[in-house]
Amino acid sequence: MGFNVSTSGSNSIAMGDNTSATGENSIAMGRSSTSGGETSTAIGWVTTASGNYSTAIGNHVSTNNQNGSFIIGDNSTTTVLNSANINNFRARFAGGYKLFTSADLSTGCTLFAGDNAWTTGSSVYTKENFAAVNGEDFLQKISRFNLTSWNYKTQDPKTFRHYGPMAQDFYAAFG
Repeated sequence: MGFNVSTSGSNSIAMGDNTSATGENSIAMGRSSTSGGETSTAIGWVTTASGNYSTAIGNHVSTNNQNGSFIIGDNSTTTVLNSANINNFRARFAGGYKLFTSADLSTGCTLFAGDNAWTTGSSVYTKENFAAVNGEDFLQKISRFNLTSWNYKTQDPKTFRHYGPMAQDFYAAFG
């Protein structure tokens, strides 16, 4: 359905402009989208779902023959974002991310545009029940923290170094 569409996979659907659904039970919708993997879905502009059971949504994204991968991209570039591994999730949003963890949208975390670390809300406007604390007592407790340099178990220790106290230090000191 549309202009220059093709379906060759059994039970496949192609809609839009220059779309192709060649994988069995696959769906391609939009413009220049291709779903070649079995039970794959490609929706958007220049999207390719080439891995089996993969999904590509948005603009200039490809599952890159990676089975089970899910990739989504914004409209910030025409450079194709590719899946790197099987069963992999990748997303590109140049304007940043906001993940909500409550139904009323009052809590969650943010990854601002260009940042590389998640931020949680720390504004006075999102908190309540403030109680004064003894500043000297507070400083004495944190002065006993074991400050270390470390890496995550999945990181190369020669490349990645992090610094600071651990969550367990805060819990032990403040409960």
